[in-house]
Amino acid sequence: MKFYIKHNKKCLGELKPESLDFLIRHLEEEYQSMKAMLKDGIHPDRDYWLNRTEVERLRALGADDALLELLEAALGENDEAEIVWGE
Repeated sequence: MKFYIKHNKKCLGELKPESLDFLIRHLEEEYQSMKAMLKDGIHPDRDYWLNRTEVERLRALGADDALLELLEAALGENDEAEIVWGE
């Protein structure tokens, strides 16, 4: 999967499957179940809001170095960013 900054669609690199699984497990989903999404006609959540505190929380939870580098790149000099993953 490719990893992007949402507002400008800048690709930051490849997101390993295990890193994507980690993000899905540890970042807040707008919908808590696939059943709820399908009922509302929504596709699975592919974007997340991120800030520096959240990156540090993910680091403490065991995020791998490659994922942390992507998250830091998404933030750049900003305090927050919206990230998205996809094909």
